[in-house]
Amino acid sequence: MDDKKKHQRRGPKPKGALLPAGVGPDGKPRFQARVRLADGTKSTRFDLPENLTEEQARGYVQFIQDKEVEGRGLLERKKAEAVQEAKEKALANEDEDPDAWFERYHPTLRVGAGWKRITRTAWRKWISPVLMAKKKPMRKVDKNDIEDVRDKLDKAIDAKELLFGTAENYWSVVTKLCKEAHAAKDRSLRVHEHLDRPICDGVKPPHSGPSKQRPWLYPNEWLKLVACVVVPIIWRALYAIMLYTGLRPNELRALKWKDVDFEARTITVSKAFDTETKTIQKTKTVASHRTIPIHPFLLPLLVALRGEGPNQRDPEELVMPLMALDEDVFAPTFRDHLRMAGIKRARLFEATQTEEPIDFRSCRDTNATWQALGQVPDRVIQRRLGHVSFTTTLGYIKVAEMFDIDMVGKPFPELPKAMFEVPWHLLMPESKNGNWTRNWTTKDKNPGFIRGSSVARVGFEPTTFGL
Repeated sequence: MDDKKKHQRRGPKPKGALLPAGVGPDGKPRFQARVRLADGTKSTRFDLPENLTEEQARGYVQFIQDKEVEGRGLLERKKAEAVQEAKEKALANEDEDPDAWFERYHPTLRVGAGWKRITRTAWRKWISPVLMAKKKPMRKVDKNDIEDVRDKLDKAIDAKELLFGTAENYWSVVTKLCKEAHAAKDRSLRVHEHLDRPICDGVKPPHSGPSKQRPWLYPNEWLKLVACVVVPIIWRALYAIMLYTGLRPNELRALKWKDVDFEARTITVSKAFDTETKTIQKTKTVASHRTIPIHPFLLPLLVALRGEGPNQRDPEELVMPLMALDEDVFAPTFRDHLRMAGIKRARLFEATQTEEPIDFRSCRDTNATWQALGQVPDRVIQRRLGHVSFTTTLGYIKVAEMFDIDMVGKPFPELPKAMFEVPWHLLMPESKNGNWTRNWTTKDKNPGFIRGSSVARVGFEPTTFGL
């Protein structure tokens, strides 16, 4: 039995309301009306044609009311207008479609820029096509719909269109948004609040398999890279800071000298660069906000970079303005520099179903693995790296258990003393926002800066300073 028949049998025939609306220029009365909609609400006021007597106006209203009972045109128009308004103003609406709900949900994510991109990719390519095809409002999406998303991921895995690890990430997005739809902190996102549990509960995940392994540098390989005079010294300094601190790239991009405490020999990590808004924001999680010790072998490099006396950098300046380069530059440049240093281990450069090639962020992975190799306590590693979950830390510990220091080298070796003798104040112009790179990184203005040397700029021989 449909809703219309139930409504018709429930009671007397619904009647519209006739409302006086003053008189016209001709002195004749004018009328407005409202009719009862099928959902029990009333329509907005609407004007009746002019020159109707009260009796004619009542008949006209009843005609509109009967048409509404039969076709529900006003109710459907009301719903469409509400949905459109909700989309334009990013407001909750019981009839909003999944895409509209997601556009309200995505900005509330308290995660890094990388995971935000993964979330949007998962939604656009794997989740939205399934849910939108159902032509349901988000509040009516159910367990079967989520299983259809899972089945789509399984088919992609079987067809080798998706790696196991990627599918696992996308499934994490699915379960996260289901939980938010049920009990989000933002109450306007709770479209499944009436249910006992999130709709993903009890749904089995996609096929599992080996995830891609993150590569890391052996200490012996790092010594070759950091001592290679063909690699620009400013890049070697950047790699050293990343590797010996274990910061995330966007955390280093926001790091200023005021965050470095030379007396306590610590670095406070409280901010990160947001690649979506292009601004420096607070760290996304409580675990990411942390204070880490400065490694004794890194300390002299930081002292040299900061400078002394009249050459001392301003506390508001970025520690490493080079980080203002486009993020796509770092991975290929890092791999080029490894090859220039004679590091040719195939594992670092090949991409397979289970392995990723090395990139700039691998300096952080190397730090984590080296700490484990050096027998740093598990929970200390977790806190220093800012991992929310210990499972993440455990992955590095398991990798380190397979290696012998005598074979790969002692973790965190001493840096070349030549790096501390460089006149860094000539290489690191004053910058509070990193914009100096626009004058230093183009091939026309300084072709040797990225891949070669800066000899022409500062007038020092590479054999002396490794520039």
